[in-house]
Amino acid sequence: MISARRILLAPVATGMIFMFGCAPGDGPSSAAQPTGPAASTTVTSSAPTAEADSDAATKAACAAVEESITATLKRVAEAEKVGPPDGHLDVSLGYAVGVGGIYDHSFTSSDQVSHAINNLVIAMGDLAEAWEKGPEEASSTAEFSAAHKQLKEACAAG
Repeated sequence: MISARRILLAPVATGMIFMFGCAPGDGPSSAAQPTGPAASTTVTSSAPTAEADSDAATKAACAAVEESITATLKRVAEAEKVGPPDGHLDVSLGYAVGVGGIYDHSFTSSDQVSHAINNLVIAMGDLAEAWEKGPEEASSTAEFSAAHKQLKEACAAG
């Protein structure tokens, strides 16, 4: 049986391969690039605008992830009140749904923020898998808390 962790992390791994696997200039189109004096001209006026846009996009992703975390923790708290046996499955589902909501915002221009989001997704996936097995198997939320703290620091750094 395929574990929930593998199911949840497969799209993350695929996205990371596509995101980091292909860099501009790779492939046959780079051979058609002109060489000489015309090729060495650079546009410096668009760099600050692109950097400002990426900072704004990163801040927006951080805000969206924080909203998803808040919603997930609220959903999990409500599910914990239900109690066994349905409650632990609802908690597992709450973390799994949270992973999906956070994953939508994991592709940012900041490698530090993307890495922090990835760590958070892994920690939440671990919690979902542990709660799926049962409350007695549920691990501590220390890994999740550490990943959340890392994300906050990465978002503050930009």
